Amino acid sequence: MNDTIGSTTPHHLLSLRAWARREWRAPLAAAAVTLALIATTWPAAIRVGVFYDDAIYADLARALAQGDGYRHESLPGRPIGVHYPPLYPAWVAVWWWVADALGARDPFVAARVGNVLLAALAAALWTLWGTRRLGLDARLAAGVAALCMIVRPSRLVIDILYSEPFAWVLLALALLAQPAPASPERAGRRRRWVLESLLLGLLPVARTILLPFAAAAIIWRTEAQGRSATRRLAAAVLILGPTILWSLWVRKYQAQIPSAWGGNYGAYGAPWLAAIESWGQLRGLIALQLGELMRAFAGLFDFTTGIAVACIGIGLATLHRTQPWALWGTLGYAGILTVWPGTPSRFVTGLLPLLFLCGARGGVLVVNRLRAVPRARLLAPAVVLLPIVLCLAITMRNYRSLDWVGWWRRSGANYLPVIEWSRALPPGVPVVTEADGLFALATGRPTAPALPWDPLRYVGRARPAERVMEASLCAVGDGWVVTVAEHREAGKALQTLLAERAGRVRFDSVTRLGHRAIAAHFACDGANDSDGRGAATRTR
Repeated sequence: MNDTIGSTTPHHLLSLRAWARREWRAPLAAAAVTLALIATTWPAAIRVGVFYDDAIYADLARALAQGDGYRHESLPGRPIGVHYPPLYPAWVAVWWWVADALGARDPFVAARVGNVLLAALAAALWTLWGTRRLGLDARLAAGVAALCMIVRPSRLVIDILYSEPFAWVLLALALLAQPAPASPERAGRRRRWVLESLLLGLLPVARTILLPFAAAAIIWRTEAQGRSATRRLAAAVLILGPTILWSLWVRKYQAQIPSAWGGNYGAYGAPWLAAIESWGQLRGLIALQLGELMRAFAGLFDFTTGIAVACIGIGLATLHRTQPWALWGTLGYAGILTVWPGTPSRFVTGLLPLLFLCGARGGVLVVNRLRAVPRARLLAPAVVLLPIVLCLAITMRNYRSLDWVGWWRRSGANYLPVIEWSRALPPGVPVVTEADGLFALATGRPTAPALPWDPLRYVGRARPAERVMEASLCAVGDGWVVTVAEHREAGKALQTLLAERAGRVRFDSVTRLGHRAIAAHFACDGANDSDGRGAATRTR
């Protein structure tokens, strides 16, 4: 029977299947290496919220999973979420349902497992992109894709509830969905064009900073293909539709977020406009951020950073012929990092797969070009491979120490006395503290940030920490404020407010928890509605 079936199977189909099996060997190997290494070094007993954003994602996901809508359940007043786009919290909510169906005690452990699976899938997809679009050798593409998933910055966002692994998968799928230029099937090209547009449209509602990729696709891809006005309009609707809907949502509900918490929970535009007042400040910020970006790359490549960045630039330039929207989207992404008043190193992680594989492509091009030079024939491959070897060595050193896990656990342990202290408080009493998300998830009580993110500090106009804390306290109205360590910024700001006699915040029942933490009951006089102060208490 088997011989009969084999004899009637067309030879070209057998060849196609064999080719498909070979093509997927490298992606599956990259996924397996990524999954195995993360699984064997995965920190299980970690408290969600140490890295702040993970607690907010978890809080929004919990509200979605429980049918309470897209809102910050942990914040006083339970305002609607407008800071983080909803796609990744929706993904985390799915894992909440899975954990609930399986009877798991901690749904966020299941969501963290979901991040690990996303990383393995991303390694496979980026390997495919490296071989199909960049023309890399399958083994090189698989090795580079796996490496960029296990370096320290990537492990941080994989091990916790950060949205980068989700964005890696979406961006890789969008890059792979683009129809090949030589594809003869019109129906197949149309389907892939629609799929690519839909995936590009989802990027900004997974991570807002990926909006340049969607915008670049509209401007460059449709123009380059000479499509009609109807096709261009259809592409714009498919790609920008989700972002427009999200923008309307933000505009409708952003007033629910008190201005004192705007840096952490409000819309993105207001903090930037508040920080930049002149071209001089903008130039200073750009210079500062460029230096921070180079330091982020130095953490990966050390003294070979210049070689690595040059190879990345050469590889990115080749995208202009094949996928120009990816090139211009990357440049737009980098442009946002240079003018955004925040630490840019974490945001570089969102593009690491693209940058690493483009760096490999640039390195291959340099080696091929220098092979014609007799004196550089042997030296060039060694120089180009040096950044990869050094990055691997740095990664191995980080894995031997697992330093990020120790810091993670120590930071979570610092909050144990504060969490224990809060058990004696009456139910529903709000607490203002540094890691408000972590505290809220651990205690279940409404919690607000003690020192919300202040973009003014990046342009040399930072407000005094006690004034920032005062605004946050007045946004709550009355409750308790607790700081973990009196020698840190929040602890010093609280002590300054306690010593003031003419301030708007009144304190009583000051308590020292051990030798470092300070807790005090507060009430704010003269809440200002126009500034959002006191609004949180009234909307409960």
